[in-house]
Amino acid sequence: FFDCRMALRAAQVKKYEAAGRLAKMAAGAKVATQLTAAKLSLGKKNYFSAMASAEKALCANPLSSAAHRVLVDSAKALDFPQTMISSLQMIKKANPKDKEITQELAEALEMLGDWDQAEKVMKGLADMNPDDPDLQQAYKDTAAKATIYRGNYESVVRGEHQLGYDEEAEV
Repeated sequence: FFDCRMALRAAQVKKYEAAGRLAKMAAGAKVATQLTAAKLSLGKKNYFSAMASAEKALCANPLSSAAHRVLVDSAKALDFPQTMISSLQMIKKANPKDKEITQELAEALEMLGDWDQAEKVMKGLADMNPDDPDLQQAYKDTAAKATIYRGNYESVVRGEHQLGYDEEAEV
């Protein structure tokens, strides 16, 4: 359902952006009610209920960072990295210089095994903050992990590496 959710979110954003001022004000009231329910569910560790309430809030305002934050926290607890990524990307779009969101996005990408994108996200953050040694180290760590996973170095170390020819034929 993830692809369907992404298509729905894109349609919701388009509709919301085309809405008039009065419609957006009315949506704000719906968002507040649903966010309260979502945060209460999140506090009770009822993650599915929190996600459902956050989704209802996003139906009213698909750009709500608070609703996306509830989705991220619930999805993290439920181990739904794709949902985390889509909401983190929406939050990052609203706050492009937020270091913590960017690092959280990179971690979620790593969870999915999307090392190239995780490295790209961290490189962008490191480039925006050249004087931050912690971010520079975090980027280097991500780049190193990406290299390891891209090159399958772990399988080589464990002895699972397969050569491209028949090793027994040479013995």
